[in-house]
Amino acid sequence: MGRVYEACKKMAPLPVRDALRRPWYNLLMGGVRRGGGYKRGAYEEGVNLIGLFGSESGTGQGCRLLAGAMEGSGAPFDAVGYQFDGCSKIGESGYEGRMVPADEARFGVNVAQMLLDGIPPILVKMGRKLWDGRYNIAHIAWELPAVPDRWRRHAGFFDEIWTTSAFSAGALQAAVDRPVYVIPYGMTVSASKKRGRPFFHLPEKAFLFLFMYDANSLFERKNPMGAVRAFQAAFGKGAAGVGLVVKINDHLRLETGLAELKAAVSGWENIRIIDEIYGKGEVDDLVSACDAFVSLHRSEGYGLSIAEAMLLGKPVVVTGWSGNMEFTNGENACVVGYELVKVGKAWYAYDEWQYWAEPDIQEAALYMRRLYEDKGYCEKVAAAGRRTIEARQSVERSAREMRRRLERITGRAWGAPMEGEEA
Repeated sequence: MGRVYEACKKMAPLPVRDALRRPWYNLLMGGVRRGGGYKRGAYEEGVNLIGLFGSESGTGQGCRLLAGAMEGSGAPFDAVGYQFDGCSKIGESGYEGRMVPADEARFGVNVAQMLLDGIPPILVKMGRKLWDGRYNIAHIAWELPAVPDRWRRHAGFFDEIWTTSAFSAGALQAAVDRPVYVIPYGMTVSASKKRGRPFFHLPEKAFLFLFMYDANSLFERKNPMGAVRAFQAAFGKGAAGVGLVVKINDHLRLETGLAELKAAVSGWENIRIIDEIYGKGEVDDLVSACDAFVSLHRSEGYGLSIAEAMLLGKPVVVTGWSGNMEFTNGENACVVGYELVKVGKAWYAYDEWQYWAEPDIQEAALYMRRLYEDKGYCEKVAAAGRRTIEARQSVERSAREMRRRLERITGRAWGAPMEGEEA
């Protein structure tokens, strides 16, 4: 069955591919979750945190943010990493000292950071021993208002689901018969400012807008063309003193949309595409080196790069819909209006009947122009954004919410009360 699926996957639409794949996965999983539920006391009390620790991707960074909050929660944990062919990799995750193989996981609670459609392969890849007899939590960010029927049953292998925004939680809770909790990311950035604009070959004096996306996250959803068109509407081809930087991660493996993007910016010397894979420190330094961040996405489960830019003190221009509305509003961001439209074509795990936002490009252009021309407004929005992330998406808050859930599950308390808690 696996060979049949691999042979057909480039020719058949997604629902057909999934129908071919489902019996193969079900056979290999062998009733992973049906074989034995959580047995308190069967393992040491603590957490096996499972994820893409070594990947320079949104999912990988999300995993490392969870680990940072887990450290702050006081709960003992080990890191159980996995990697798939094609995932962009970084040199060091920062958690090498905690890494253990899946078959040596010692704790009774699993928290697995994953994509919704990645549940079956991860369950199979990590082996049945990791899941049986433990309390299994999936940490998932979902980007659309509805979860496709074909993925709903996979979430049933878990005892509960954690996610990053009320938007994502609403879609997941409507689809599964498991409790869903919002556990915010504990946002951190590490801009050293050692790598300034010369390192990235960027003009020293121009006001620079930045947009970043990963090719694995779907070109159509991230919508880099929206950022390009808004910039072009706001500024002329020869406009001096202003520029747009589009940073693409992992384009060498997935070139979808790249030709279209390059064609759109051809002849625009004030628009630059950076297509190198950077480590997290380099990414943070790139954000720090620019003046504002733009994300005219069609949908986000959370909006990690938006939150990071806000924490680094950058004003953001964002589509006013989906997961980023957990932390963006009309005072701390330039929130762009939109029209809800049907996806219209089966992309990735999205069906054509689902819908997402089409941002108002002209409104985005007006915001970009205002940020460029009005320094006071630019600074006001940036300062409000940073305050919001520091208060509402902090490591302390994430750790506190995480610890509350873990203590309820295990009946075990760890550590002293955290900031904001009563003794």
